[in-house]
Formats: sequence, C-alpha cells, structure tokens
Amino acid sequence: HSMRDWAQYLESQSRSDKRLRELAIWREVASGAVLLPTEGEVLAQDNVIAAVVHHESRVPAKLFEQLLSATAVYRAGIDDLLLTALGLAVYGWRRDFYGSRGASGTGALLIDLEGHGRESEDSKLDLTRTVGWFTSAHPVRVDFEDIDLDQALQGGASAGLALRAMKEGLRRTSDRGLGYGMLRWLNAQTRHELEELPQAQMAFNYLGRFERNESAAQQAGEGWKLSDNVLVGGQDDPKRRRHHLLEVNAVIDGSGALAIGWGYHPGAHSQDAVVDLAQRFSQALEALVRHCHDTPLTQRLTPSDFPLAKQVGLDQALLDQLVQVSGFEEVLPRVQAVIFSDYGKGALKHISQMIELARLAGKIVLVDPKGSDYSKYRRANIITPNRSELRQVIGRWQNEDDLARKVEDLRVALAVEAILLTRSEEGMSLFEQGGVTHVLAQAREVFDVSGAGDTVISTLAVALASGWDAHRAMALANRAGGIVVGKLGTATVSWEELL
Repeated sequence: HSMRDWAQYLESQSRSDKRLRELAIWREVASGAVLLPTEGEVLAQDNVIAAVVHHESRVPAKLFEQLLSATAVYRAGIDDLLLTALGLAVYGWRRDFYGSRGASGTGALLIDLEGHGRESEDSKLDLTRTVGWFTSAHPVRVDFEDIDLDQALQGGASAGLALRAMKEGLRRTSDRGLGYGMLRWLNAQTRHELEELPQAQMAFNYLGRFERNESAAQQAGEGWKLSDNVLVGGQDDPKRRRHHLLEVNAVIDGSGALAIGWGYHPGAHSQDAVVDLAQRFSQALEALVRHCHDTPLTQRLTPSDFPLAKQVGLDQALLDQLVQVSGFEEVLPRVQAVIFSDYGKGALKHISQMIELARLAGKIVLVDPKGSDYSKYRRANIITPNRSELRQVIGRWQNEDDLARKVEDLRVALAVEAILLTRSEEGMSLFEQGGVTHVLAQAREVFDVSGAGDTVISTLAVALASGWDAHRAMALANRAGGIVVGKLGTATVSWEELL
C-alpha cells in the first residue's frame, strides 16, 4: 500500500471511538510531569537543527549482548531495558549533577519514544514494501519516585521494580502509542487538549541494527546500499525547529556495540552535563545486566503478561499477591491446560490464586476437587467431582432433575463453565449452562481402579487443549477410563488405543 493509503487511514482513525478513549491514557501519562533540569532557557525559535551539538557514547558489544539476553528474565523487550536505564540515569543526573540548580528535584519525567511508525496490524494495510521513513512518537512516563535509586543503580531489587514499572508503562496501549500521534496532530478537537499537557523535553529512539557490510554487487555500485547520512547527524534543514532539548538515538553497529548519539542545545545543557548523563546511562545498563543475570526479583511477572489483565482489573499489587507459588508462573507459558488435583483435601494453599493466574494467562483450568469447600475452585473451566465428592457439597438428590438444579446452582455460584460428574457404572454427566449431557460407562466401577481418574482428567485436558468441544472431550475421556480399567490400573493409554 502507498503512503497515501496509510495517511488516509491515520486521519480517519484519529476520530474513531477507540482512539478517543485513549485520551484518558495520555492525560494520565502527562499528569504532573516536571521539566528536565537545564542550565539556561532556550526559546522555541532558537531551538533549531543548526544549533545542535552532538556527543557520542558506546556500550561495548559484550555488555550489549548481555543486555539482550537479559530481556527474557522479565519477559521484556530491549526498549524496556534501555528506557529503564535512561530513566534511572536521568533521575540520578537530576539529583547529583544539577541538585538545587534543577528545575525540579523530584517528580515524574516524560520521554518521547520514537518508533518505526508502521504499526499497521489493525489497518490490514501492508507497508512492508512502502518506501519512506515512517515514524511515530508518544510520551512515556518515567516515574521512579518510589524507587530506591541508589539500590537500583547498584543492581539491587529496586532495579527490577523500576524495570517492571517501565515495562507496564510501555504497554498502556497495544500498538506502541500510535494513537497519540493521531490525536495530537490529526484531530482538531483533541490537538489543543494534548498540546496543553506537559510535553517531553527528551526523545529516545532505538533504531536496531545497521551494518555496512556490502555485497560484491553493492561494492560495484549495483543495487541498494546504506547512505552515509542515514543515521544520527544526517542531512536536515538547519532552520527546522526541534521539539526537544535532548535527543538520544541508539543503534547497533557492525561490531555489535551500541552506538548512542546525544543531540543537545548548548544553551540548555553543557557538554559536561551531557557527558555525565551518557556515563550514567552506561552505568545504569550495567546495573540492569547485573540485576537480571545475578539477583532478579522472585516475582518477575507484570499484568501485561496476561491477555485478560485489563478486562479484570489486574494490577501489579494484585498480581504480586496471586503469584505465591514458586515456579508456577514459569510453567504457565509452556502449557495450554492446567490440572489441579487437590489430593490433600485442601493442601494446595494457594489454589485460588493459581486458578486465577492460569485463567488470566488464557489457559484451560481443570480441577479434581476434594473436601466440601468448593469456593476455592472459583472460575476454573471444569470441575470433575465423583458422586461421593459432590454429595459433600450439595447433599443428596432425589432424582436427575433435582441433581441438575443443584449442580446448576453450584456451577453459577462458582462461575465455572461446566461440572463433569463421574458416576462409575453410570458413566459421566456434563453440566453446562445449556443443560446436561450423559455418556454411558465403558467399564464397571471405573473410578475404583487406581489410575483411572487421573487418566480421565488428563485425557480431558489434552482434548480440550487440542480444540475439541467439551462433549467430544468427555466421550474421549470416558473411553480412556474404560481402557485403563481393562488394563487393571495401568494409567497409560496411547492415542492409537483411543482413536
């Protein structure tokens, strides 16, 4: 698609309900943000390209490689770590280099994050072959007021807290803040409100990898090649006004090192100030690497790791309470279904939290219940009691209609999708909102045989995770239980036997 197609899409989207709802997000981002510390005032008409001075710093290839590998520790992206380090560096710079000379010694700061501007997934436009330097920019709130800065800069626990906060801040919207630019520049009604909010005085752009290793054809002058003026310090209109006092551009060079360009106005910041900030940035990156590789937080998940987090109001404080079982959060990403077998009649102390966490992660949750208190199994997908276990909860039933009414009341109270009652020689009954489905037993006293119950719920989980509906999954699980009984309790059933 052409640049015109993309521009028309952006203009139309700027007035959509989806984008207008984002206004609340951008108000929250900018609320109460303070200015960068400076050494002098620069008028807007004087803040032009011709006045920019450049400083360059580098992060060695080895350190940057360690930084890239550190992203997996918190399920983060490289932008998360780079902006966390930059935020910590600016906080330390404001406190230590400027001190009382700064515009404000405390308060959240704003950094405009630039992106490639091709976040076109919702538009269904294909921009992969569209020629042009696209870009997008949106403000990121850097709020480390409750972070122990010294501990963070030493790689301690506060470094992880800062990283978690930044990771969530960058995921306030699903398309890297593309909507901000629409509302800021393309919608006449929202433009004025956004321009009246505090504005970022620093911009950051991570450009990824650029290499100049040219092929033989390129060396011969054939085909495309990278321009010598494509990156920081390239050709630009000297009279063009800048939107920021500090511009930070980071790029991986051919050696694997991270080259960082710092563009600044000498009327606002001295060379000593910018050099100091660059050094603090490198030190903050080193601290994050040490933290992630050596002493990461035990609880490293954030709400954005769970697809349903926003719908159910999951915040970091609640998530920290939910994740109380060591290792459980590490298993979740690798499975599609989770089975909880409460063999100890309530010994799983945090089963409620684990169920909630699994559901938030979009997993299928099945529970083999025990005891009379089923409230802890709330929001599981399916609960699989046998007859005696169910009687402990709902009492005895007079007939099938009475049973159906009592089980439906229980299902609604627990907010579960279904209750699968295993009834030995009577087979199985699946109770759902739409009614009850029965299957006949394939072996007598199925659940009196060791291993059969485990086989049934495991087969049920596999079938559901494979996309089968609950009725087909129940029939398959019923068959698996019958096969196990025929094997005198050997709880191993092959797919060939089942199918």
